[in-house]
Amino acid sequence: MHAEFAGLGLFGGKAARLTLEPAPVLSVRVDGGRAIPVSPALAQAGGDTAWAGGVPAQAIRNTTLRLPGLPGPTGQTGQTGLPGAVFATCEHVLSALAGMSMWGVCVHLQAGPEVPIGDGSALPFVRLLRQSGLRSGAHASSEPLVVRRELRVQEGQASIVVRPLRAGEARSMRYDIDYGPSAPWLAGSAVWDGSAESYERDIAPARTFSLLAEAQRAQAAGLFAHLSPKDMLVLGDDGAPIDNALRFADEPARHKLLDLIGDLALLGRPIAGHVHAVRSGHALAARCATMLAEHA
Repeated sequence: MHAEFAGLGLFGGKAARLTLEPAPVLSVRVDGGRAIPVSPALAQAGGDTAWAGGVPAQAIRNTTLRLPGLPGPTGQTGQTGLPGAVFATCEHVLSALAGMSMWGVCVHLQAGPEVPIGDGSALPFVRLLRQSGLRSGAHASSEPLVVRRELRVQEGQASIVVRPLRAGEARSMRYDIDYGPSAPWLAGSAVWDGSAESYERDIAPARTFSLLAEAQRAQAAGLFAHLSPKDMLVLGDDGAPIDNALRFADEPARHKLLDLIGDLALLGRPIAGHVHAVRSGHALAARCATMLAEHA
């Protein structure tokens, strides 16, 4: 069954479309190029803005993959000056695949270089999975990465700790959000028990968000010109959404957990352990994925 999701990229604002295909391992490809298994080594978490038009004054917080090999038909090498193809803002679609335990899938990005943002959540990609007819475990066997000792990455007040499972425990991921005393309303926790049911119900609908001051700075730098607060969750100084409504009282914490699940999906398999993140972002999650790959 063929299923396609199309739309505009969050940062670049360019049209793109995406399809899902059966594969022996979780992989990605761009514009008909060859499939590349996902890996933390492919990730560039922030700092690389050339694919979005090269906005020098505004850092882009996302997870971008650099795929080796020849450029696709769109000639992405010409855009970036680097070999290979760009697969940008991939964390939401990878989160959906990991959350739904779909490790035997190739994500095919066409007319990229950025994944369509949809409503800012992973729900469009969960629905795409349903439409595609792909089934969990039908095309690949993914052995969990077993955590055998406590591991930690930290930068300032942000940290991610991964610890082994005790006898009888099920794997879990937790994210604690805390923007400090200047935003006391933006604090809370979100937990995922590792099941597809709870992911689809409790995590996938949570949308990416921006504080009002952040959104204003980004638009002044030339980003998000194609979006309004009705399209993307923007939180005012009091924590209330502007021209929008929260899907969950703790939607920001749930979305940060959604991002964490997507970034750690770069391992290409589930993690048999407990993951606890505090105030972390894409760059720290990429470091954690690299550390776990070395641990394995």
